[in-house]
Amino acid sequence: SLKKLEASTQKAECQRIQGEIIELQGEERTTLGRAQQLEREAASLAKAYERHKETCFVYGAAILRSSGPTSKLGNQDLERRSLRRGVDALIETLASRFGWPEVAFLRLDRRGSGRLGAQELRMGLLIGAGVDFPAITGLTAEALFSAIDWRSAGFITAADLAACRPDIWREFGAAALEVEEKVRALPWLALGGARKAFQDALSSQNSSLKWSDFEMVLCE
Repeated sequence: SLKKLEASTQKAECQRIQGEIIELQGEERTTLGRAQQLEREAASLAKAYERHKETCFVYGAAILRSSGPTSKLGNQDLERRSLRRGVDALIETLASRFGWPEVAFLRLDRRGSGRLGAQELRMGLLIGAGVDFPAITGLTAEALFSAIDWRSAGFITAADLAACRPDIWREFGAAALEVEEKVRALPWLALGGARKAFQDALSSQNSSLKWSDFEMVLCE
């Protein structure tokens, strides 16, 4: 009959709609999972950007300070030197010589891999940094490596070196970065040079530089 046919048609339509709903729900879950993954990736990239930016500032400041009249990075005041041994003595030596853990790690990482094992640490200290660590610390390279590798990752990075005895880095390391050093360390060549970046921003505002343009020159 006509009513049975209509009922059958409506039932088929309801089943079709329910199938579409289930399919859309699956797509929604997939999209949500992808969005969460992208958020994690974005957070990781932002963290890496901040880390690389600080490293850029440190390298720039190290170049500026090492080429100055004093050529002094860390605190090399002998009167402040302690009678530390072990890993404390190593960090004190690196801080007083190189100022920052990032700069010290650059000298240690002779292959430029960003990671050091115990053997790479040994050769980096002796050849790259010129540190007679057995005499200074009384420890083997393996013992020093274990002390710095607090994550038990099997390798150490610049971040691990920075996390090792931060109080000693502060006491014997370089003075805090100045704003001028950070500005000079920015990758100005990407904008055609610092002068061009400033002139471009200035010309776009009728010879007056607003905060938004100044921020653009420094940050974008």
